Amino acid sequence: MESLSSHDQASRQSIQRLLHELRTASLPAGASAHIRASGIRVVFGERPVLDDVDVTVSHRSRLALVGENGRGKTTLLRVLSGDLAPESGHVERVGTVGVVHQELSSRPGETVGTLIAESVRLPRIALAALDLATESMEKGVEGADAWYEAALDAALRLDAWDAERQVDVVLEGLGACTDRSRELATLSVGQRYRVRLACVLGAKYDILLLDEPTNHLDADAQAFLASRLQSHPGGLAIITHDRALLRKVADEFFDLDPSMDGRPRIFAGGYSGWQEGRRRERERWIQAYEAQQAEHARLVQAVHEARSRLSTGWRPAKGTGKHQRQSHAPSMVQNLKRKVDAGADIVLTQLFYDNDDFFRFRDRCQAAGITVPIVPGILPLTNLAQIKRITSLCGAKLPGGFLDALERHSDDETGQFEVGVDYATLQVQELINGEVPGVHFYVLNKSQATARVLSAVTRPA
Repeated sequence: MESLSSHDQASRQSIQRLLHELRTASLPAGASAHIRASGIRVVFGERPVLDDVDVTVSHRSRLALVGENGRGKTTLLRVLSGDLAPESGHVERVGTVGVVHQELSSRPGETVGTLIAESVRLPRIALAALDLATESMEKGVEGADAWYEAALDAALRLDAWDAERQVDVVLEGLGACTDRSRELATLSVGQRYRVRLACVLGAKYDILLLDEPTNHLDADAQAFLASRLQSHPGGLAIITHDRALLRKVADEFFDLDPSMDGRPRIFAGGYSGWQEGRRRERERWIQAYEAQQAEHARLVQAVHEARSRLSTGWRPAKGTGKHQRQSHAPSMVQNLKRKVDAGADIVLTQLFYDNDDFFRFRDRCQAAGITVPIVPGILPLTNLAQIKRITSLCGAKLPGGFLDALERHSDDETGQFEVGVDYATLQVQELINGEVPGVHFYVLNKSQATARVLSAVTRPA
């Protein structure tokens, strides 16, 4: 009896240890399995590769990550798998995740059997726990019923009895090495890749994350892979340039290529739905560009008309009639003259939106004998709400063409921004052509529009 009691105690400790490993490991979650990423931002050096990206892979997903090289497909997959931590954002994982990356590595002495053992480790633990729990139940050990229930649940969820056979099936299907004693270092890169891929596909993972899985596969192996993925009962996110594979296994496409709003798009309807969605978006983009160009042309015409009115109006040629006009100079110019005479060495104007106003003001100042540089002040207006506020504060008048252009985009903030930048660019270019000594920008802690204007204008040599 004493020997039996010692054996029971050892069994108790062994099964508790095995069940603890199962409890702390990720087990298949079935319909609850998912990977949900939100607000993901990844920066390499100073270049944002991913910015505010949201994506979910559920237990039913058949998601292809697509886009030009360098758009962040592999980076996003590594974030989803947990192999790369983002600068910001959150990733939630429920259930088991099998990952196949493009890069390969192997440890000294690692064999085909080593990889297979790793892939079926949890099923083996579940079966060992189930055997010990069954033995304890037969002996009437207290708590054995609960151990048996926990071990059986884990074994069923892991499909533990069939785990090794499934790996062997995939090894055969991919044409991979099945010799468990063979060292990985003695295999070619392609053969090592097939073994690793087989170990992932043969295991019972809720979600598969695959990066270019057709690399190193011949036609027969590719056909087997496509069939295996089609029958996979869980979710899938895949990166591949193999269009035939995409047609067979992908239902949704997460496209990281540039878009109108700068965010990734999701296209449903399989491969054909993705292609059609891209075609429609391209058409919308072209239409928006053409509308923007037409708006730009209207703004150019409005500025030219204003310039024409200026050149044919009352403003005389530079240097003529100064003394006659000085006696009629507005009180504002006279006050400015007193400040200059008192030592002011530069004049910065308030903001304005009709260059006619500035050039007339400059002529009045010159006629009054003001010789210091007169620098125009510019504030790019990029939305209607801002315009109403600014014009009510300073009384600046706006050309009718500019207002009309903005009102045509009253429900489109992006369109208002582009119209405002276009108009400010034209305004600044005309001022530069009019030989102003410089331009002062009122940025108001919002530099994006000003930066766009500065990058677009042609500056004097």
